Amino acid sequence: MGHKLSYSMPTGFDRLYTFDNCISATANLNGFTTLKAIARVCKWDMGPLKFYVDLVNEHHVIRTLNEFEPPLILVPQTRGSTKYHASPEYYITEILKSATYYNVRRLQFTHYSFITGRFPEREISAIFKILLNPLISTTLGTFIFEIDSRYEKHVTELYLLVVNNLYRQRVSKPRVEVAPEFGWDRSEKLKDGWEVQYFTG
Repeated sequence: MGHKLSYSMPTGFDRLYTFDNCISATANLNGFTTLKAIARVCKWDMGPLKFYVDLVNEHHVIRTLNEFEPPLILVPQTRGSTKYHASPEYYITEILKSATYYNVRRLQFTHYSFITGRFPEREISAIFKILLNPLISTTLGTFIFEIDSRYEKHVTELYLLVVNNLYRQRVSKPRVEVAPEFGWDRSEKLKDGWEVQYFTG
């Protein structure tokens, strides 16, 4: 349907106000988006979140927000732009800089958790070329690259191509964790004729 409905928080990400764990997400609250799914699961206040979404999109900057739990690195929408300040290389570098500044240990990168068009091979390849560069210095011990399950094979092959062919590392397949299955639990008829569907996982 073109809707992002679910979000799975990794184990241990619900510790209060610590930068050990952090989520990075695209600043988009229009419709059924990844950020909305995260906010629903994490029970974030939508008022402040909308304020920051508008701010980062208007000024094309990232913001690291520790008032949310877990903390959030909010990245403006790029819509596939190749301009310098909207390129994937620029934003993954800014995310890594912010994560290092705040001493983040584990980062859940959710920007490709739901893909509506074709697999963005060029964008993800550009991100891997920065992320997997052995000269990069970061505090991150774990980088969780959340990918739409339809493209798990694509992203694994791209990862291996960059890390083994470009950087001449000897790395096997990355560890893959599959999120819990989600589904419709029950429905409820309302007096005005509407029907509510309960989504669980």
